[in-house]
Amino acid sequence: MDKYFRVYKDIDGSTIFRYHFPSLIELVEYLKTAEPHREIFPTLYSELPDDPHEHFRGESLEDTLNHLIYGYDQTYEKYREKSKMGEIEIIQESDFGRMKSVRGYSGSRVDINAYLNGEEKCMLRAVRGAPKQFKTINYDLSHKSHSSESEIFNRGAICMLLINALEKNNISVNLNCFHLLEQKLKSKDGKREIIYITINLKDVDMALNEPMCVGPFSRVEFLRRVIFRLVETTPVSPDWRVSHGYLLKDHKEIERIIGAQPGDLTFHELGSMGIKGEDFITDFETVIKYFELEDVVKLRKTLK
Repeated sequence: MDKYFRVYKDIDGSTIFRYHFPSLIELVEYLKTAEPHREIFPTLYSELPDDPHEHFRGESLEDTLNHLIYGYDQTYEKYREKSKMGEIEIIQESDFGRMKSVRGYSGSRVDINAYLNGEEKCMLRAVRGAPKQFKTINYDLSHKSHSSESEIFNRGAICMLLINALEKNNISVNLNCFHLLEQKLKSKDGKREIIYITINLKDVDMALNEPMCVGPFSRVEFLRRVIFRLVETTPVSPDWRVSHGYLLKDHKEIERIIGAQPGDLTFHELGSMGIKGEDFITDFETVIKYFELEDVVKLRKTLK
């Protein structure tokens, strides 16, 4: 457990239970063996069958964990269809004034080491080129219980499309997926306990694995099954047993805890971003406006 979990105090005295999983596979393997604290959670929400009269719909815990590894074929096909909405163009100012030397068969001077090593491309010439750029996207996996499947799907698909567009335009993306829950403790004068979870789905030097992102980004049961199960395996106060925690709502506090930096793009809880789930292109344009990127991200819509 120590491999993925630690406990520390926040600056306001809150206790933070911190999980970090280097991959989705390691998260699934952990959940398949971790034992819930039944003395704290006599009712395991992660295992409860769904009431057909309730809003929530989704797979069982076992099916969810299996699909996170083996894929959601139908959901991924739905994403691929949405990805054909048009061409996303990233307009950026590149520093083409910066010069770099490259080796070739001809040039203005000799690379002595290459020449002595017998390499044919031993001549150096100066070229102008844009330096590699980097962008961090922070993605809050949370959503409210009444959020629709189309709202959840659209936000996840928009994030994946934006990542692909950025990387096609020489901007490498570091994807930071997180989830934050809090509980005020009646027994400790309102002090809080916070569960802070991060899952590494993409490093800056990795290609985006779209099928791997589909479950956390787009499936309604991910929070109910996976996140609730993590809560149930955490040695928190009994005050968590009724609600399994509440979402943090203060964006500034969220960004402080996750270490967001100026220039990061942070996908907050989807309701606060104005996503409605009715029309995909409208939701895409709403997200671009939310990030104030109207002058940077252009969508050339596909004519049907």
